[in-house]
Amino acid sequence: MRKKAVIFGAGEYGRMFLSTEPDDIEVLAFIDNDTRKHGTTIQGIPVLSVDHILTSGADVVCVASCFVKEIVEQLTHRLGLPENMIQVVGIDATKSVLAQTDQQALRQQLQKLTLLFDAEGIQWWLDHSSLLNLIRSGEFINGMDDVDLCILSTSASKVTSLVQQHYRPEELQFFLMDDKKTFKHWQNGDLGRIKIGLGLDIQIKYLAEGAVFWYVGPFALGSAFKYYQGFEEREYANFRLRLPIDPESYLTQLYGEWKSPQPGWTYADYRNIIDRFPFFS
Repeated sequence: MRKKAVIFGAGEYGRMFLSTEPDDIEVLAFIDNDTRKHGTTIQGIPVLSVDHILTSGADVVCVASCFVKEIVEQLTHRLGLPENMIQVVGIDATKSVLAQTDQQALRQQLQKLTLLFDAEGIQWWLDHSSLLNLIRSGEFINGMDDVDLCILSTSASKVTSLVQQHYRPEELQFFLMDDKKTFKHWQNGDLGRIKIGLGLDIQIKYLAEGAVFWYVGPFALGSAFKYYQGFEEREYANFRLRLPIDPESYLTQLYGEWKSPQPGWTYADYRNIIDRFPFFS
């Protein structure tokens, strides 16, 4: 008999989990802490607030998110759910391998964007999980992750104008800082990220006090500016990628032990967290 379930996480991983079509559950709703998603739908399934779990009739809450630790704490300590009602979805298990044609399309999109940046003199570099996978294996376009590029905030206006000229509005998503991401080095309304097309993700990083700052989920992260004062280059798919200086040392600063995958890793395990924003709405 199929269990009635809600999926906690109306983002990338929740959608991927739904796409695996688990045949042992009936999905009643998506649950998310982001109030902006409430009232929307994903493949006809409503996105609701956390309080709806108690009246949903769900037998199980499937947590599909990088914020597993925070969500489990919220469900058990704040909502009072028993732990045996919570099923943590293995993120790796939800990631389908891209078809070869899709991999090639994403490489072409990446090359197009970086050539546009180069023509306009915009400094960019590969970062985060894309950099991690490149250094580990030489490949980073092999699943349903976004390709992570970064720029400094001094280029944000120029990049915004550039992508608006070269991409259709429906291909672009702009994520602005709001009062849930209050931090001394940026203001409400400042640009945080841009998502483009098939899977390009541009993170904006803010230079201040001789360091660089950005956000991931509910965390403000920081890094020494020295890693971005000039860049290493690597050949990839017939074009060149820019990487932070001394990428192995940089990855250690971000992840600690990074040479092999760490089971159960979440954003809360970043080694360079310097502040935390409110997670719960």
